[in-house]
Amino acid sequence: LQEASFIGENALLGIPSKHTDTVVCDTVCDVRQLARSDVEKSLVHYPREARRLEQIGDALHGSIRKVARDELRRVFKGFSEGFIKALSDQLYDQPLFSGQALIKQNAPAHSMFVL
Repeated sequence: LQEASFIGENALLGIPSKHTDTVVCDTVCDVRQLARSDVEKSLVHYPREARRLEQIGDALHGSIRKVARDELRRVFKGFSEGFIKALSDQLYDQPLFSGQALIKQNAPAHSMFVL
């Protein structure tokens, strides 16, 4: 992974329920985290987006700040700007040090991370 990467976006849909890999930082990382519970709270105000995410989740089940907001736009391409802003307002900083695990294999998957 590198700057402006994201990982764990499927966790926002509950796919999978646990992480399948461990990701460890090689250097100090400035990470933003978005929890599935925060997405669910935002979806209450955006029913159209909720339907779209449900469709995306169904399809996946069948087949298997500025930079952060830009990354959310990539993940949620075509979703309303209001919804993306609501999500970006829910992002919180999570500084990590070299050798610290960002995600751990078999840990509950409940967040997306933006580097």
